[in-house]
Amino acid sequence: MKQAFFRYYLYTIIGGICVLLAMMGSSCTPESDEIDPDFRLAFSHDTVSFDTVFVTFGSTTFTEFVVYNNSNQDITISSIALGMGDDSPYRLNADGNAGSRLENIEVWANDSIHVFVEVTVDPNDQNTPFIVEDSILFETNEFIQDVQLVAWGQNAHFFGPGTPNGAIIGSTGDTIWTNDRPYVIFGGVIVDTLSTLTILPGTQIHLHNNAIFAVKGSLNVIGGQDTTSKVVFQGTRLEQDYQDVGGQWGAILLSPGSVNNKIDNAIIQNAFYGVLVDSLPASSTQPNLIITNSIIRNMSASGIVGVTAVISGANLLVYNCKRNSFQAVHGGVYAFNHCTFANFNGTDHKESLVSIGNFIELPDNKIDVNTTSAQFYNTIIHGSVEEEVTLADITEGEAEYVVDFYNCLIKSEEAINRNGDNIHECLFTSQNNKDKIFVRETNNFQLSDDSFCIDRGLAAEEIVDPLIFVVTNDILGNPRDGQPDIGCFEFVGE
Repeated sequence: MKQAFFRYYLYTIIGGICVLLAMMGSSCTPESDEIDPDFRLAFSHDTVSFDTVFVTFGSTTFTEFVVYNNSNQDITISSIALGMGDDSPYRLNADGNAGSRLENIEVWANDSIHVFVEVTVDPNDQNTPFIVEDSILFETNEFIQDVQLVAWGQNAHFFGPGTPNGAIIGSTGDTIWTNDRPYVIFGGVIVDTLSTLTILPGTQIHLHNNAIFAVKGSLNVIGGQDTTSKVVFQGTRLEQDYQDVGGQWGAILLSPGSVNNKIDNAIIQNAFYGVLVDSLPASSTQPNLIITNSIIRNMSASGIVGVTAVISGANLLVYNCKRNSFQAVHGGVYAFNHCTFANFNGTDHKESLVSIGNFIELPDNKIDVNTTSAQFYNTIIHGSVEEEVTLADITEGEAEYVVDFYNCLIKSEEAINRNGDNIHECLFTSQNNKDKIFVRETNNFQLSDDSFCIDRGLAAEEIVDPLIFVVTNDILGNPRDGQPDIGCFEFVGE
């Protein structure tokens, strides 16, 4: 009787344990370690594509995708391997393990792992982009699945310290860059004194990680009217996520003594500064820089900076600069016609679009001032802060300081209050009526059909300033009529 009771008590305890384990997701009977023969991995991408990769440089970052185990059972991936093995131009990292072939990678039930891929493309003799392919093979339960890898390789001319072409351009005379291949610059380059670098239509220049494009001689950029023939200065990060990110490279720097610089039909984007012009030329009546029909955008600092410089600009679109679209430091002479300076990108833009100062701070807390002249014709200055013009005359008369606005649209109280006698037929606006100026569809600064700026510009024959570059077409090549519009775009209607 006691033995029977003991057996009953023991079986009851064992049964209770089994029930408890079952409630915890376990079983008294061990399950088989075999994977369901119908099990398949799931992938976030069936093809991993890379943006254009410069040969020998490699992609700038790993590209990532996810491998999912959607079953209720832990599984082991027998192998993850590149199809071309050690000969593959791709490199593989899965779950923290790197190599061309990885084995026995565990993935818990209803969990996932991240796979990272990088590619380096070897050079060949092609000028046009070429395709580079491989695949990643996943073996699970003797079943093979794959994810395709696709990259476009691009041969390039490499410049900068330690590269085959070096950092000095034009050391033996004038130089021409064509659009046969992109130009990739590491560290920086210098256009040599007394030499001219001419850049022809369609040329693409990529500057890597803080690189500077410095000019001691002269720069002559000759872009074309259509998008494909523009000369483009940008970074080396070509992924979509970096298309609008500033601070990827340094600046185009026109050094003291550099003269006869011309930039036409260029796109300058994603740097710290767009163009920085340092010091007056030998003759203060001859511009350091004439810049026309160009777009400067996405600067982590300023778009155009003049330091005691002479700059003439026309048909310019300068936008989404964290500090200023145009900044004058320590005076200088500046003239702009039919430009659009704008910022509505919602970033940390807190300074005015246009800032004009006649001073510079020297060591020992000394301040030096300089003559300042700035003329704005037919120009839009409008953005997301309350005051988009700063007139920084620190001496209040000690040095000549003249800033004129002719037929401009300006978002500024300061320009009126401090400079009223130099305001000529201008329009003043507020943040709330930007739709009455621009189309404003994702940084579209063309004029809306009821824009204040239509037919409010000053005709070319009425402009008498000798430094003003007169333009009869707009930035897109559309002809301006006898009563032109304000800004870089002429309204052409439907």
